[in-house]
Amino acid sequence: MGPKDTPDDLTGGLASAFNAIPEMTEKKRSIDMHTNIATALLNEVKARELAKYYEMEDNFSSQSVGTSVAEVEKLFSEGELGTVLDKTRALMVLYLTKTSLAPAQLQSLLEGLEKIGGDGAPLKYLKHQANIRNMTAASIAASASHQHVSSSLTAASVVGSLFSRG
Repeated sequence: MGPKDTPDDLTGGLASAFNAIPEMTEKKRSIDMHTNIATALLNEVKARELAKYYEMEDNFSSQSVGTSVAEVEKLFSEGELGTVLDKTRALMVLYLTKTSLAPAQLQSLLEGLEKIGGDGAPLKYLKHQANIRNMTAASIAASASHQHVSSSLTAASVVGSLFSRG
């Protein structure tokens, strides 16, 4: 006790600290829970080598098609870490990144994925979406070309009619 502390001051401080115990206990419980979640996530990332997958997927855009395909094939052939979903995601990223992927290469990769128990439906969905996008783009191009020809014919007929009246 200092010279200016009174028993009432100490009692009030002690009562305040005692009343804060439940709130502090709840905060500690919340911090412990979030720490446990973060630790579990970190352990999962390490166990599945997700950093390796991220790096590989990120490199697809700067690698040749052959190198990228070989990396995905390696995932399927070896006892590589990561889940089947991780490997499916890698194949989907490859498909989206490498538009010049040959149909035979894609089919081979799809068979490799199915051989390790993967589901090819997500990749087939991406192929379906690409087909729709290509049909839409072709339709828009054809429509624009048709409109250009129609407007050219209209302009030509107007000019022709002007000269014929001449």
